[in-house]
Amino acid sequence: MKTRSSNYPIGKLLIKTLNESGLSIQPFVEAIGYRNSSKGVRAFDHTVNSGVHLEIFLQLLNASRFAPDPAELERALNESEVIVEREVEEARLARIEAERQAFRPYLQGVPEYDTPISIMCFCLTGGHSRYTLPVPHDLPDWPPAEQHRHVRELVTRHFAESKGRTLYMGRITGYRLFRRYDEPAMLYSTEGVPIGVNPTTALPKGELSIGGKTLDPEHVCSLINA
Repeated sequence: MKTRSSNYPIGKLLIKTLNESGLSIQPFVEAIGYRNSSKGVRAFDHTVNSGVHLEIFLQLLNASRFAPDPAELERALNESEVIVEREVEEARLARIEAERQAFRPYLQGVPEYDTPISIMCFCLTGGHSRYTLPVPHDLPDWPPAEQHRHVRELVTRHFAESKGRTLYMGRITGYRLFRRYDEPAMLYSTEGVPIGVNPTTALPKGELSIGGKTLDPEHVCSLINA
């Protein structure tokens, strides 16, 4: 028999309820109303391991003869929610810090369209990498005039080589220079002339907008290329 443990109050409560029932996990989930015992076991283990419950599971449990004390259940749910929210925030901050540490300055062409004409073809042909150009890692520390000169050289060369177009996202309408992870991008014309600041902060992989949502194109493309 599998030994279950949990770091979450709701998980601990479910394990206690299971143990007090005197049943093994499969008969237990069948007893609370699951016709598909495998689905019931997955719902049980999901709650135990993640602290996030499935509503249908708790509805079935509360309607069964194994229903836990309502006050104890509510307390376990509330305490688990606090823990899960803290873990989510810690994971978010850790991801941001990892991205900040991994970030290197880069120059990126600004496409005419927000969404590729063909997402699959876009990914199979390199995605944003086709018009994302690395720049010296210490470029942010250069005098402004030298930064602009270097960017102008990159822009004019890339614009000429690409004939001013991306694949599947239309014309290149300008360029964005991401110098630091959390610093707004600097905008350049297609001639390499600085024209302002874009409120967009650095997205190390570029950005892909689909259905009004900003997605990590590396993730989308990895699914397509898998």
